[in-house]
This record gives sequence, C-alpha cells and structure tokens, in this order.
Amino acid sequence: MYDYLVSIFVSSLVFFGAQLEPPNSNKWSIEQNWDGGNTFIATIPVQSLNCVDGHSLYLPVVQYGQQEILIGTKSLKFNNPKEPKSVYAKPSVSCNLLDSFSQSQLTWKVKSYSEYYARVMSWPTVKETTRVSRSELIYVGSTYSLIVLVLFMLILFYSTSDTTLLLYICSSGILQALYSILTAGEMFGIKLQFKTIHQLADLCLILGNCLLFYAFNKFGYSSKSFLKALTVVSILSCFLVIIGKNGNEIQFGTTFSFLLCLVGLLFILAKSFIEIIRNITIKNISILFCIMFLFIGSLVESAIAGGSIEADSYFPLYLLMAFISFAISINENIRYTYIQRNKLVNEMESIIEDKTIELKKTNAKLVESEKLSSIGIMSARLAHEINNPLNFFSRIILDYNSVIEGLFKQKEILIKDELTEDKKTHLKKIDEEFEISDFLDEKEYIFKTSSELINKMTSIIKKVGNKAHKEQSSPQKEDVNILDVLEGLHLTVDTKIYNKHDIELLINKKNSFIANINSVEINQVLTNLISNSYFAIKESEKPGKITVSCTKDKEIIVEDNGPGIDQEIISKIFDPFFTTKDIDKGTGLGLHICKDLAASNNSTLDLAESKPGYTKFILKFN
Repeated sequence: MYDYLVSIFVSSLVFFGAQLEPPNSNKWSIEQNWDGGNTFIATIPVQSLNCVDGHSLYLPVVQYGQQEILIGTKSLKFNNPKEPKSVYAKPSVSCNLLDSFSQSQLTWKVKSYSEYYARVMSWPTVKETTRVSRSELIYVGSTYSLIVLVLFMLILFYSTSDTTLLLYICSSGILQALYSILTAGEMFGIKLQFKTIHQLADLCLILGNCLLFYAFNKFGYSSKSFLKALTVVSILSCFLVIIGKNGNEIQFGTTFSFLLCLVGLLFILAKSFIEIIRNITIKNISILFCIMFLFIGSLVESAIAGGSIEADSYFPLYLLMAFISFAISINENIRYTYIQRNKLVNEMESIIEDKTIELKKTNAKLVESEKLSSIGIMSARLAHEINNPLNFFSRIILDYNSVIEGLFKQKEILIKDELTEDKKTHLKKIDEEFEISDFLDEKEYIFKTSSELINKMTSIIKKVGNKAHKEQSSPQKEDVNILDVLEGLHLTVDTKIYNKHDIELLINKKNSFIANINSVEINQVLTNLISNSYFAIKESEKPGKITVSCTKDKEIIVEDNGPGIDQEIISKIFDPFFTTKDIDKGTGLGLHICKDLAASNNSTLDLAESKPGYTKFILKFN
C-alpha cells in the first residue's frame, strides 16, 4: 500500500518538474541510477575536478540522504554510512586532500533515506572554501531570531492582548523554530537517529501549522469548518508519523496535513486581499504580508524538498518575516482597542459629567426642599405662638361687646327717668347679667395682658422678618450669643407634641459663649438633631429625654436616651441620600445638610458616641 502511494507521489513530482538525477555531464559518469533502488552512484577522474588550493569539492544537498566519496577503494565519509544526520547537510572535501589522489578515480555514492526524496539535482562543484556559508548563517540566525521574537511577543503582549490568540501564535512559532532546528541538525549539533529527527521535525511542523490556523481563526480569517477538518487531519497525520516504521511512512503521514495547510493558506490569502480592498489598515496589510510569507515560504520549501528547484533553504527566514508581520498586526489590534477604549472612556466621562450636573441640580432642589421643611416647622410653631394671643383677643372682644351692650341699656334707663329703687334693682340685674363690674375690676389686668401679648407678637414677627430677609440674601455671619440661638429653639420645636409621647426636651442655658455664625442656619442644625432624636425615641415606643447643652469649650451637645444608631451604618449617616426612614418619610439629606451648614459656620458636627440607650452629637465651634 505504502509503496503504491509512494510511486504515485514520485510520479506526480516528476510531472511537476522534479529532477531525479543531475543533468548530463561530460565529466561525470553515472554508474547506477535510482532505478536500481534508493542508491545513486557516479564517477569522475580526480584531475577533471580542477581542484586548487583554498578550494573544496562541495557536494549538493541531498534531503534525507547520506553521501560518501570513494578514492579507489578508500572511503572518505562525511556522515555515518548508516544514518544521515541532517536534511540539509552539504558535505565538502578539501582540494588539498584530493591532490594526493590526482591520478585516481573518484566515486560519489548517494543513499536515500526515503524513496520520497530519492533524487539528486546537481553534480558536486569546486568552490572557494568557506568556514560557514551565507545560507547557513541566514538559516541559523533566522531560527534563533524567531525564538527571540516569539518570547518577546509573549512578554510584551501577554497582559494587553487576547491571551488565547497569543498562546496560539507563540506556540506555533516555537514549534516552527524546532522544526527548523531539527531539519538542520548538523548546524545545531543535534545527535539523534535520523528516523527520530524526522518524526520530531514533522510532528512540530504539523502541530505548528495547526496552531497557526487557530490563530487565523481568532483574527477571523479561517472558518470553523476548515479548522475542524484541519484538526482531524492533523491528528491523523501525527498518528501516522508516530507509528511510521521508515521514512516513506513518516513522510506519507506529513503530506496530508501539509497539503491541506497550503490550500488553507491560499484561501486565506484571497480573503486578505478582499479585506485590503474593503479597508486599508495597517492590521490588514500586516496580516496579508504574514500570509504571503507563509504561503511563499511553504511553496519554496515544498519545491526544494520535491526536487522542483535546487536552492538553499531559507524557510526560517520566511517564518521570521511572517511572525514579525503577525506581531505588527497584534500591536495594531491592541492600539485600535485602546483607541476604542479611550473613545468609550471619553463618552462615559461626558455622560458622568452630565449626570453629575443633573445630580447637583437635584441635590440643590432637595436641599431647598429640606430648608422649606424646616421653614414649615418654624411656621407651624409661629402659628401656634400667635394663635394663643389671637384666641385671647377674640375672647376679650366678645367680653367688650357684652359689656358695651349692657352699658347701652343702662344709659337708656338713665336718660329716660331718674333712678328709683326698681330701676336700681334693674340696673343691678343688668350689671350681673353682663358682668360689667367684674370686667371693670379686671380691666387693668386685661389691658396689661393684652399689651404684653401684642408686644410678644410684634417681637416674633419682627424676628422672623429679619431672619427671613437674611436667609434670602447671602448668608451673613455675626457675633451671636449662643443662648439666643437656644432660646430660638422654642420657635421651631413644639414641646407639646413631645410631651404627648412622654419625650422631655431639656434646654440647658449654662456656659454661654459668643460665636460668629448665621443663627438661622445653626438653629436649623439643632432643630434637625432634636427632630432625629424625637423620631428615634418615638419609634422605640418608650419614654425618653433629649438634652441640649453648652460647654466651656464652645460646644453644643445634643444627646438622647433613645435606641442608638447601629454600628454598621455609623460611617454612612452623613452621606447624602442615606436614610433609615421609609421612602415617604425621609430624603436622607438632613444630617448631610447639617454637616455642610456647620462647616459654613466655622464649626464641625460629629457623632461623638452611640450605643443602645445613648446617642451624643457635638457641634463644636472654632
């Protein structure tokens, strides 16, 4: 089976122009050609070589083969006669050595390792001796450069690119470099059996090509269906290479995968041209060059191996250029990603800025709402304070009406007749009926009380008018006795409501001090703290006590014996919109506003202590 397939393969190589033997020569004589098996023998007189000092006889590259020079019956061996050491070995013999056999016949014997490569394309030639040929330098240099490039890509792009894509590319690069090293074993000092070298090299080539197409798939150039087909073929090829007993069987396994890769590269090359036409970018151009280098390098390598052309192998150089192009495409892909990211970041920053402005406006409205709430509380308290005098005056007016009516009746009696006993009795009844005497007796108290209430109402209205005027203009600070601020709490805090829930509000007016503040804003801070204490104690459904006091250290302390604040939320109580109340009962701005108002009045507001049964806030003035 294998022999039949090998014969078909060799026939196809000949059809495509592969030379099995060198062209006819006037100097060399063919003693045995490949028809006799896998050995080729030719002879030439040594003197016909025209060897001179400083030159050597260079034998052509015989892939997967071993060469031998015989002078008469003496063998000049370059390799182990049983095992070739390199796919691309180019042995040479110094002319100084051959001069001693100038009258002898030189025999050139070539033994092929595999019938796939049983061919010789040229005759040995005499050239100037060089220690290392240019092709060898390029081959070795390109191979090592490829390894360095792959490691550099791995380090440079690992944290910024698709990790899977990078691993595919770098793994493929390392395997391709190993293939180059193994196929030129003599250059790299590898000492293994050639069958082992052949198997390892072909496995590296198959796996490296397969991973390369996985990378192309990540870039969107290779379809999943082709990738599946290539994976199946590559697994089958690896299996055939591993179980291959000789060079023919090993090479037969490699051929399937390699031919499919060439077809795949051809399709990808066509697709890359289409992408270039659609969108000319550095990424697309670099991918195109990468595929071109791989395709051309593979074709040239196949042609050299197949015997269609005779040339030195520069396959590692093609690989190096392909992977450089790959690195450029990855870098462009990363650059494009960063451009898109920066664009997205700028858009997000713009959105955040707009939302921040909107949030500030909303916050300002909520702050204003909170202030209006405080004004509402103050207004309710003012209404209560003013309502009491009004009720008193209403009662006084009713009393006046009654007295005046009685007086008018007495006047009518006095005008008509002189007083008689009956009239006196009647007048006395009128006096008792309309309580004229009682009113006249209490008139001094009534007028005094009325005057006091009127003065109180006038004072309240005047203070409120002054505070409202100051609140509407820019907040102005003045030196204020802090006791006046505490006294003003009676206007904003309704103690009657507190008393209904068994909550006592105690305002201690000792330790007075002067502070440069806006008294309205400080009143708002204290009112809010007292209100918070009230609601906390009220929800606990237990009697409670709230105390407001001053210290000699210019501090106002608000403390209560309520349930306290949970330790888990203490760090959040001054945050805007944070509240433990229901949505319809609190905005979460009270303490946040108080903190800001305190700061604007050269003071600091802090929670000094909180535990079950005790909470203490301190408003400290500078």
